[in-house]
Formats: sequence, structure tokens, C-alpha cells
Amino acid sequence: MPHETLYAVFPEPLARDLIARTPLGRPGTPEDIGEMVVQLARPESRWVAGQVIAVDGGMTVQPMADLTALSEAIYGPERVSKALAPARR
Repeated sequence: MPHETLYAVFPEPLARDLIARTPLGRPGTPEDIGEMVVQLARPESRWVAGQVIAVDGGMTVQPMADLTALSEAIYGPERVSKALAPARR
């Protein structure tokens, strides 16, 4: 099965949804992060300072999705409902 780590963390329908919402069409890997670290460690990057670089497959450049299902999978529906209660007043 592709993306074993994502499926190990999230229920299969949610994992499939996350992959479908990612503009590059796949979850990130440790190598994706490592390649950016190597790039920034090169002498040619010495003038790069004070930046936030999103290594996220394009997730931050699209409209924000409703992350309720993801939050419920991580924290549980009761905790998410309690956290959202002040916003729903």
C-alpha cells in the first residue's frame, strides 16, 4: 500500500482525503524536509535569513480546508467539539 505511514496514523478514508487535497498529490517524506535543509545549508543560501519556508507540497498556497475531521481523528470528537464551542456562540 502506498503511503504506509499516513495510513498508519490516520483512518484510511481520511488519509485518502489528505492525499487528494495535497496539490502535489502525495504526502511529504522525511527526505522532502531533508532536501530543503541541505539546500539551506549550502553556501549559496548564505543570504537567506528570517524566512518561513513551507515544505508542505503546496498545502499553504490553497484555500484553507475544513480540518474538523482531521482534528477529530487526532484529538477525538468530544475534545474538538469543546474547543469549537466558544466560536459557535
